[in-house]
Amino acid sequence: MRVISSLLASLFLLSIPSWSLDPAHYISNFIGRFHPLLVHFPIVGVLATVALEWINRKNKLPSSWINIAYWTTLISILTSVVAGALLMHTGDYGGAVIRKHQWLAIGLGIYWVWATKLRTQSNAAQWQRSRLSLLAVCLVLTISSGHLGGSLTHGNVFLQVPLQKRKAQKLLSQTDAAVHPASLQVFGQIILPILSEKCNKCHNSSNPKGGLDMQRYSSLIRGGKSKAPIVVAGAPQRSELSIRVHLPTNHEEFMPPDGRTPLTTAERRIIDWWIEQGASPQDTLGTGPTDSLTLKAMDAQLERIMERQMMTSLNRKEIRSMAPKMAKLGQDLGLKIEPDAVADSLLYRISMQIPTKVVTDDQIARLMPHRHLFSKVSLVSADITDAAFFHLSQMPFLEELMVAKCCIDGSGLKHFIGHPRLRVLNLSHTDVSDVHALTLTRMEALERVFLFNAFVSKTTISALDQHLQAVDVLNIEGPFF
Repeated sequence: MRVISSLLASLFLLSIPSWSLDPAHYISNFIGRFHPLLVHFPIVGVLATVALEWINRKNKLPSSWINIAYWTTLISILTSVVAGALLMHTGDYGGAVIRKHQWLAIGLGIYWVWATKLRTQSNAAQWQRSRLSLLAVCLVLTISSGHLGGSLTHGNVFLQVPLQKRKAQKLLSQTDAAVHPASLQVFGQIILPILSEKCNKCHNSSNPKGGLDMQRYSSLIRGGKSKAPIVVAGAPQRSELSIRVHLPTNHEEFMPPDGRTPLTTAERRIIDWWIEQGASPQDTLGTGPTDSLTLKAMDAQLERIMERQMMTSLNRKEIRSMAPKMAKLGQDLGLKIEPDAVADSLLYRISMQIPTKVVTDDQIARLMPHRHLFSKVSLVSADITDAAFFHLSQMPFLEELMVAKCCIDGSGLKHFIGHPRLRVLNLSHTDVSDVHALTLTRMEALERVFLFNAFVSKTTISALDQHLQAVDVLNIEGPFF
């Protein structure tokens, strides 16, 4: 590998962050989505090459083996970095973490280019010490970049989950909390966590397999395309929810299918008991079941519930420690980010600063690394367009969105179709038209929407209000937060 080739490869890598690409272009979007797959090859390549070099110091290996390892790793790094850059331009990612992840990967690529050059030149033995030093740097960059990539995918506390669970178990063993707490909501706090763990990967609002969404009581009761009754109050033997999980595991209609973890005997018994008691969404546990087998099953489930609550408490402390960082992020973006005192204290709310600053689609995109932390967003009078709705719809815990007095026409509302939690939407003083207002009929979690002084006719507002019986469609200004 010549010096000029190494310089050109390094300059190519350094130019990647300055690329200007169309985020909507289908080819770049398609190639970019291979990044999560391609990124594993450089990791394996770096580790394998380091291992080969280590072995080669004591037991001489064929030079061609090591050269192949260098070249294949270099190609995989270049391919992965390019695909990652294309993925960034789709708009799904933004913020400081993704940029740091990219620069670490670029640094890895540049160092690997020069390590490959030193390995493949004719006097490679003379540069062994320098090459091994470059390999050590590459190993550190691989670990650092990989950790940031994992944080983007799984959250920044992904590695801490086993430790938090162990700590929660230890705290639980020191309390007598695992008893029948009468105030527990049976569906929301006992049944729903079972469904969430065992069923929601296939039956959720974003991917309702067979038309069945099991994330909420209303959609569970409504059932799926088969029209078979999912829950028949008082009759588990006629409820598909109970029938399917009790079938033999090799039965073609057994749920969950395809070798997924089935419900335990205790979980099945609890679901049957809930259905027998009337399958209410509001009932609390009270004195609990009376028969010994169901009582034993409930005891085991309650212990898991208490463990989950203690983990939530530990997570709350972790996320609360992020408050200064979130406030600083908001300040940099012209926003105010603070803990949401009304909702779960694990979440934050976003509002405009006073006096207001210019807030555009780009600033909203930079919130994406923290999208799982927001419950309420108020962007009244912000300079955003419908393009911002794509990013806002990626916030899984978003419940209230106020975009009054913004330059939007409603074309981006389609991104909220199937959103699991968006309850309140203020579109007052916007250019939302009759055509795009019809998208509201496909937002299943919606409870209130404000359309005052929008380009929506009174006839359409009245029709929406009648059609959406569970939604208040209001021709008033509504709250700005």
